[in-house]
Amino acid sequence: RFLAAVTRGTERASGPEEGVVEAFVAAVTFAREHPMLRRLAHADPGAVTETVAAGDATLLRMGTAYIAERMHGGRSGPPGREIRWTADVLARLFLTWIAIPPTDPNVDDDGALRAFAREVLAPLVARAVASSSEGG
Repeated sequence: RFLAAVTRGTERASGPEEGVVEAFVAAVTFAREHPMLRRLAHADPGAVTETVAAGDATLLRMGTAYIAERMHGGRSGPPGREIRWTADVLARLFLTWIAIPPTDPNVDDDGALRAFAREVLAPLVARAVASSSEGG
């Protein structure tokens, strides 16, 4: 359900940079509205990290791969190093947002989340996509 919600967010976007904005808002909204995730974040933030890192961190790897594929788009071949690294950073950032929600920006304000994502996350994605397109 989580990935479906994030995918719906990216489908509303016009490109990879706007895709990360809408995916981020969709992901935070899902976590904010999911009773178990909300309860865990308030009662035991460490449990979120422990759950994702358990075993061989399969959930984190799956999230990273999903983000990398979305950033890579329909281009041939596997995502390049810059895209993979950026995807990993985005996945880990989201994990910390679930475990320890920030106060600024307000996670209950989708407009504030979009502004954060446009100003902070989209430039990371744009650089990674450009580097990948250039063969770097």
